Amino acid sequence: MAVSSSSSVSDVRRWKYDVFVSFGHQDTGRDFVSHLIRAFNQKSISTPVDAEGICRDDCPSEELPDAVQHSRLFIVVFSKGYADSRCRLEELVQMLNCVDKNNQKLLPVFYRVDPSDVRRATGAFAEAFQKYECNRVDEEEVPRWRSALTSASNYFGWYLPYYRNEADVIEEIVQSVFDKLICFSSYGSRRKYDVFLNFRGTDTRKSFVVHLYKALYLKVINTFMDGEELEKATAFRIS
Repeated sequence: MAVSSSSSVSDVRRWKYDVFVSFGHQDTGRDFVSHLIRAFNQKSISTPVDAEGICRDDCPSEELPDAVQHSRLFIVVFSKGYADSRCRLEELVQMLNCVDKNNQKLLPVFYRVDPSDVRRATGAFAEAFQKYECNRVDEEEVPRWRSALTSASNYFGWYLPYYRNEADVIEEIVQSVFDKLICFSSYGSRRKYDVFLNFRGTDTRKSFVVHLYKALYLKVINTFMDGEELEKATAFRIS
């Protein structure tokens, strides 16, 4: 994707890719994610993998950690089989480290899985973790993986049952990513916040305001809410 003239030279060199997509290859690779990657390509949004080579091996290549480091945004497609792969879980830990250290952005997609199952490692995720906890090699890693799932599921993202069909959610994801990349490319000329959101009472906080904040966030409208900037949905769960 082209970068505007207001971006710094160092920023242009830093990001090799626009988006890194993390997903369970067995249950999303040949359908939802392949369509998502094609939609990114049509919008000139670069990714480390193309739609034709979507079903890579379960364990990442040596180039994959570098691709994570040099991608501006992360899309994590959580599915029932996501936690079956140790490599996907390690990939998620790495992405969250990049979010904390480099201000990269992470957006989750809940594909045929409930966000609460991801957050609490229940359902299909519980089955995967039972297997890991029986393996002494994985035992030390399990707390990190659980913590990563909880953290990632608390970001605002997309839950497919809220949409009429997969094409609609793919269109919204691609447009949101495109808008965010445009925002990043012209960040130097922007104010810190676009909107100050003021409200009173828990009755609005738990319903109307959280949906308004999410809509503003996904449209790349920087919002200051209730005395603190809420980058993550730590107080408001998607479930």
